[in-house]
Amino acid sequence: MKQLHRRYLTRLAASLLVATAICCVTPTPLQADEFASRNNRANELVEEGQLERALQEYREIKIEQPDKPEIDYNIGNVYHLKNQFDSAATEYQDALASLEGPVTPNAFYNLGNTLFRMQQYDLAVESYKQALMDDPDDEDAKYNLELALKKMQEQDSTQQEQQQQDQQNQEEQPDSNQQQQDQQQQPDSTQQQQDQEQQQQQDQQQQEQQSQQEQPQGQPQQQDQAQQQQRRQQQAGMSKEDAERILDALRQRELEVQKQRLQQEAVPATTEKDW
Repeated sequence: MKQLHRRYLTRLAASLLVATAICCVTPTPLQADEFASRNNRANELVEEGQLERALQEYREIKIEQPDKPEIDYNIGNVYHLKNQFDSAATEYQDALASLEGPVTPNAFYNLGNTLFRMQQYDLAVESYKQALMDDPDDEDAKYNLELALKKMQEQDSTQQEQQQQDQQNQEEQPDSNQQQQDQQQQPDSTQQQQDQEQQQQQDQQQQEQQSQQEQPQGQPQQQDQAQQQQRRQQQAGMSKEDAERILDALRQRELEVQKQRLQQEAVPATTEKDW
């Protein structure tokens, strides 16, 4: 996969050369030699990786030299190395507002790299084109321009796919809403079944409670029946002898009646003699 080409230190050196030349021709509160010396010292800090100290040095120079676009450019380089791309883009744009000379394509090139890191590929393409207009032989700018164009096409394709997906979701949304309405309008058979089962359980519980309340009334009735049966048995036991006597009397009476019937029905016997 192609990687972005970066040239910070070499273009930083170009910035220093321009800054020195300008100081020689432009009166400033600082002497030209002192300004160049401090600028060079800040650049050395950048090369050593002491970015915070270099940034502080550049800012102090900018306070005394507010009209030096080269300082804005150098500050932009430090912010870019610190991956603070928003601040770097702002410094590069401030520098390009008044920057002239051979450092201009370097500023456009580094601005393009910064915008590329921010995934603003369309603006990065324009920055690389500006760099190539000032320096048509810049091979790194050509390479990064090609890479930025490819990334821009991929980004456009992704955005189109996302738009199509969003549109499809919006078209499907009414169907989903209609399904929700239909589901709300349809009776919930499961809930009804649960309500019926719950009602049956309540009815059964009420019946059981009612049976428990009626049970004490039934127990005395059973006790009364048992007592009556016991009394009958007791009465039957007390009249047993009397019953036997009555039966004997009845049997005796029946025998007497039968004798009387036999006597009434009897015919006197006739004796015939032979003469």
